[in-house]
Amino acid sequence: MKKMTFIITFALVFIMVIPASATSLQGMKGLIKTPIADTPAEGKYGLNFQVIGGDESTLSFNYGIWENFEIFVSLDNQNNFAESEVHGGVKARVVREMQIQPSIALGLRNRDLFVVASKTIDYKSNLRGHLGFGTGAFDGLYFGLNKTFNPVTISSSGSSALIPVTNCKLEFLQNEINLGADFLFNEHFVLNLGVINFGEFTYGIGYSSAF
Repeated sequence: MKKMTFIITFALVFIMVIPASATSLQGMKGLIKTPIADTPAEGKYGLNFQVIGGDESTLSFNYGIWENFEIFVSLDNQNNFAESEVHGGVKARVVREMQIQPSIALGLRNRDLFVVASKTIDYKSNLRGHLGFGTGAFDGLYFGLNKTFNPVTISSSGSSALIPVTNCKLEFLQNEINLGADFLFNEHFVLNLGVINFGEFTYGIGYSSAF
């Protein structure tokens, strides 16, 4: 499984010519497992490949079919690709974020419903909060935070390294605490890493572009 995982991962990096954006493990724009109220710009699409633990992976596609309206589909694989399931859904942003009010979105993934509100808490520190509730995979109340850090150059002994734009994520969902980070190397390519409930690691790559 590990060998196949790395083959697919590097194939996506070096063969795919479409650019990427990270999505949640559920397929739509989100944190780690939870959706956020943001939607892709009209005509923008993203493709993401994610590995979860040792024997699970998901390949997802999302698309901003209209302004404030996202469709998404994911192919979830388990047990060395012996078991696969297709999931899909929609998300609509019904309220746009303003200085005081949060943005609000409603969505459906298979038969699971969710509603989520997202709001920038502190513009100076790029801190953003999210609160939602739903059914099924989103059962109960969930919330999360994300904070974006600008690029940083680290110099040592005559050499230097650039840490790209980094989006750090934290979420609470169904008694789980999940952590993650997206590393945006350019406007198209993103690498993401995370840990599910302090016990299961996940990593992936993504591309995004527009039709």
